[in-house]
Amino acid sequence: MNKHEYKEALLTGAVIGDTLGRIFDGHSRGHVQAHIQDISHYHDPLPLLKGKTERWKKPGLYSSRIQLMILTALSTEKRSFDHSILVKAARLGLQKGPGKFGIFRTPASIEKKLFTGLMTPDADTPHNSTSTAQILPIVLPLAIRDIPMHDRIEALIDLSQIYNADMRSLTAALSLCHAVTGLLTETSRAPQDLIDTVITGNRDLLRFITRDPHMIFARGINPVEMEKSLKDLNELLCSIKDNSDIAMTEKQICRTLNTDLKSPITRATVDLPFALYPFALALVQHYPAETDTLLFNSVQAGGHTATLASLTGMLSTFYHGIESIPRNLIHTLVNKKNIFSLLHDISNLKSSQKMITDFIDGEAGLTSKEEEERTAKTRHQKQKKTHKKNRKEKEEALSRHVVESWTKLDKARWKKERKNLNNI
Repeated sequence: MNKHEYKEALLTGAVIGDTLGRIFDGHSRGHVQAHIQDISHYHDPLPLLKGKTERWKKPGLYSSRIQLMILTALSTEKRSFDHSILVKAARLGLQKGPGKFGIFRTPASIEKKLFTGLMTPDADTPHNSTSTAQILPIVLPLAIRDIPMHDRIEALIDLSQIYNADMRSLTAALSLCHAVTGLLTETSRAPQDLIDTVITGNRDLLRFITRDPHMIFARGINPVEMEKSLKDLNELLCSIKDNSDIAMTEKQICRTLNTDLKSPITRATVDLPFALYPFALALVQHYPAETDTLLFNSVQAGGHTATLASLTGMLSTFYHGIESIPRNLIHTLVNKKNIFSLLHDISNLKSSQKMITDFIDGEAGLTSKEEEERTAKTRHQKQKKTHKKNRKEKEEALSRHVVESWTKLDKARWKKERKNLNNI
């Protein structure tokens, strides 16, 4: 493959992975495995929803993250990323389409905050500091542009401040972009060495930031904090790079992160950049020659499957080419003709205002169609009858809640007092 084909493979893998994982997004590992035993295509999510058809998503249709990824790729001025074009494009997308968030389909909570902020007139950068890995597929277009590291870091900071101003999210985005840029320039590419490649790239970033901290500071970022965050990420990656057991790798990621978290995690598929990103790298390294197995295993892992499968899809497809993606996932992708044509143009660094407008117009129709199908399914759903509780029922419910919330000591004391009363 030539360089343009590698770029197209990255973008295609990201789209296919996101589309496959979108259906399972937010469901636990056990729930997914209990209801869908054989993941081999874009499944209808109904068996996962427990009758909640209002949460239905159209199989084979990509998420709002891919829509934002494409808008990011098209938001360029003189071959450089221009965050003001992205803001205008996102606002245009919010004005079109059937739902509260326009063309953007089932956005995650982090994206809802972004879109709500963009709906506010004259607000350029919504203030949101939630830590998330969901920014990672969105920044991919910045990695495939042939621009100096200085310009790429500035563009990533600008994009992250639109999406979420969080240091770990930015650090993971910088690491991914720099790793992809390095892979595109290497002559030998082996997935077995992926984590080592990322670690080396992070060290390059550290040296660059140490030499030019003023550039980082001028963008409103503390360079010392960024250096510490990169070192923390590298320390975590070094601790898992030689693991041959993916289950042990996941435990190690959780163990490392739990030292700083108020609420400990037990899965690496939660929406944290220092959990999902290293876990995705480990999965690609663990399944070096099997794009289909890797994608399906990413989805079966549960949690934030759309982001995880998008990351594993882009990296695995980069190594093995688009032909390694299962044919049925290619052929049953919704809007495949237009989307593959657009990805081809993006990989050749084409962009224009007309491309943005045409994309948004097309997405408005797709989102409307999904809404219509969801409404049709919901129409036939039996509505649960709601019973308004009277005062007596409310008091009984409250009493049960109070009793159920007792500690063992409370229950023991109550039993002792009741026994004493019976003996009087």
